[in-house]
Amino acid sequence: MTGLHAGLRALILVAGLLPLLAQAYSGAGGECGNSALEAAALRGTPLELEQALDKGVQNIEKVVDQWSGDIARLYPDTSRVWLNREVRRSGREAKRQTFARWWSGCRGIRLLDAAVAGQNLANVRYLLALGVDPNAPDAQGTTLLMRCPHLEPGNPQIFTHSAPRSRSPDALDKALAIHALLLDHGASIAQRNQHGLTALHLCNDPAVVELFIRRSPDASHVINHQTEPDWKAPRLLDYRARQIIDGSPWDQEAHFAILEKILPRLAEPRLTPETPRSIEPSCRAPARQAACSVWNGCSRRRCRLLAENRDHNRTEGLDARKLPHATRCRARGARTRRFWCR
Repeated sequence: MTGLHAGLRALILVAGLLPLLAQAYSGAGGECGNSALEAAALRGTPLELEQALDKGVQNIEKVVDQWSGDIARLYPDTSRVWLNREVRRSGREAKRQTFARWWSGCRGIRLLDAAVAGQNLANVRYLLALGVDPNAPDAQGTTLLMRCPHLEPGNPQIFTHSAPRSRSPDALDKALAIHALLLDHGASIAQRNQHGLTALHLCNDPAVVELFIRRSPDASHVINHQTEPDWKAPRLLDYRARQIIDGSPWDQEAHFAILEKILPRLAEPRLTPETPRSIEPSCRAPARQAACSVWNGCSRRRCRLLAENRDHNRTEGLDARKLPHATRCRARGARTRRFWCR
């Protein structure tokens, strides 16, 4: 019975602690993705965000003071921060900084993500001045520049890794100004997640990717980086080519646009043999036939990349001439047409 009682006690503790921790995370209460703290970062002033941070510090300190032993056992990551003596003895400004760095909301959204998504330049500047690291990774190693957070008109949800559906010229200018500010504060497009992917692999906003290429000193290295033999992460060109078929159909136009921005910087504009090999079975799948149909623009010519790799492909057991019609290229502007098609 002792084990059963211990298990029941643990369940009761978790059930009791979760709402309290949720309130602490939210700053001043609120539902997942709609907390006062996230709303302050999205739409508030720096003063309102500062007040929400102070409230969040008060809430989390109250919880850990009341449940310190149980939090240390059940939530070690939280206890390592908020049971730390140096943190607890620090001043108000230092605690705000600790809370802003520690906090993450639904789907891994952080406060700097929310400020960027809301195009709240004042709050982006405030958080950077507070010491929030724009390169801070989540559990998968994903950073802010990889997520490219943004809002869509009429939808309060923060979107990541997708191309904006609609954006006014003013909103575009704000997005570029904010991402330029992040780069100026050390945000890196060369940092890789646990799969070896960078911001140039994962950000699907063509205008922002163009800014990364134009402004970052690491752009040429990332674009022309050759994958190590024991690393499964693909080269940028191969990854972007495969995303046209294997990525979200809503983002196909963005993938083509990003390819056009990458092509002039490539020292070796040829796909590895594994890429056409992976495209072929993808296009056989019924669920991918609609996506593959976008490659039909050059209906009488084979993809230049496949033709250039023809001899090597044959030695690898793949004949480019036998690839399905759906894997041929699509004419998207002069540069893309020259690249994809003979």
